[in-house]
Amino acid sequence: MARTTRTPKPAYRPHVKLTRTYGVYRVESERAPGTYYTVDAVLDTCDCPAGDWGKVCKHRRLAVQVWEMHRRLRMATRRQQQEAAGAFPVAA
Repeated sequence: MARTTRTPKPAYRPHVKLTRTYGVYRVESERAPGTYYTVDAVLDTCDCPAGDWGKVCKHRRLAVQVWEMHRRLRMATRRQQQEAAGAFPVAA
């Protein structure tokens, strides 16, 4: 008998798009590449089928992670700008 080897399925690496609205992202579907769901990380909603039923979906989890990362980066940048402007002394 000949053995066939299966190629492993590539890991889900969704594309996340920023929108002009604060905390709102467009997250690509895993099952239907090219289909994007709108996720509001602030209100914690998603318009995918699971999100329509109020369930926590992978799109919501991902968007909240991205939103938190962006929020931390904004805070760090703001602090650096304030330090550069001499708004408060830098601890040595």
